[in-house]
Amino acid sequence: MASGTNNDWKKGVLAKCGNQIPFCEPYWYQGLPSPYYNASHVEFRDKLRKFVNEEIQPYADEWLENPPHQYPKELHERVYHLGLACFYPEGAAPGVPSGTDTFHELILWDELSRSGGSGVLGQLAINSMAIPPVLNFGSRFLKEMVVKDVIEGRKNISLAISEPTAGSDVQNIKTTAKKIKDPSNGKEYYVINGQKKWITGGHIADFFTMACQTENGISLILVPASVPGINIRKMRTQFDSSHGTTFIILDNVKVPANHLIGVEGAGLMYILYNFNHERLVIAVQACRSARMCYEESIQEAVKRRTFGKRLVSHQVIRAKLAEMARRISHYMIIANELLLCLRQVYPMQSLVENVPF
Repeated sequence: MASGTNNDWKKGVLAKCGNQIPFCEPYWYQGLPSPYYNASHVEFRDKLRKFVNEEIQPYADEWLENPPHQYPKELHERVYHLGLACFYPEGAAPGVPSGTDTFHELILWDELSRSGGSGVLGQLAINSMAIPPVLNFGSRFLKEMVVKDVIEGRKNISLAISEPTAGSDVQNIKTTAKKIKDPSNGKEYYVINGQKKWITGGHIADFFTMACQTENGISLILVPASVPGINIRKMRTQFDSSHGTTFIILDNVKVPANHLIGVEGAGLMYILYNFNHERLVIAVQACRSARMCYEESIQEAVKRRTFGKRLVSHQVIRAKLAEMARRISHYMIIANELLLCLRQVYPMQSLVENVPF
């Protein structure tokens, strides 16, 4: 016979939030218990939802649909000053919230995605993907150059890895970085030549975490966007213009050799290590987008009538909605399990220490 009382399940129940139609919000938003979330997550969620509802959603359509409008860059500073920048490690800069974990970050990307697409505040996610190689493997000199300004929302950094002939096939990138010694001052530089494509946020980036072929293999180099020889062109896309992606041409771009991130030739390992966090951010954003599609679908199915009854009363529609809900729930269960592993089994510091470079 099962032990405990009939009220034991209530111990993990947290305050409700948002749409209470089943599956329109994560299950713990709707009064169901969770082993992953606690009162600090509720407080963080409510602060985020208020920020999105009041400072993003009323203006999102204008930012998304009317080029050349972009969302205000000041929103990055707003996120920092509200104490929402939980995706940076504690202590990386003054003001990074303390006492947060991987589940606070999941809440952040999930709630921000309610704005109707990754375009609004999209650079915030890109910054969270492009700064970790500097934090984890960069020299103190590089950290002092970029980390504080990026975390506090004053500057941006983008990844520059993909190329016209190498997207996911990172090891076959063709952009080269040749090390030279300048005879005028005796200092070493990298001279970079090549092309980068689909570089999200490139037109508003102040720095690039750039992958290049060097003498010893693929390396990561921190490249300031202001260096002569960089031509950045915003690409037209079908989605929106509030953020955007770019095409970059590098023509004899000269960067000091001390802008190398980590060890020369270790870039591919750094990139693959960094992909773990990138893919998690994207997965959470995609899950919320799917949930919003489900929310609109079920609300329409409840209102609209065909053949004398509501759409939701038709068996085939109910089956489709059930399958949508099943997939969304499955994706979020996987995300929660991965985050639990990151928090308890594979903490960030131990991962960095075990990278063999």
